[in-house]
Amino acid sequence: MSLNLLVYALIFGVVFALLFPIFQKSFKPKFVSVLIFSALVYLLYFWLFVSNVHFSF
Repeated sequence: MSLNLLVYALIFGVVFALLFPIFQKSFKPKFVSVLIFSALVYLLYFWLFVSNVHFSF
């Protein structure tokens, strides 16, 4: 289970590294892009937590 979590974290890290410059170009105020980015990270970690709880059963 920890190996799957590591793979998911690696994939999401690569995806976010590719998407973050696009977010910074799309939204002129930086705090808006940071807010959206942190919200997406929070949602993805929440989804990983829920999926890991379901997989553990």
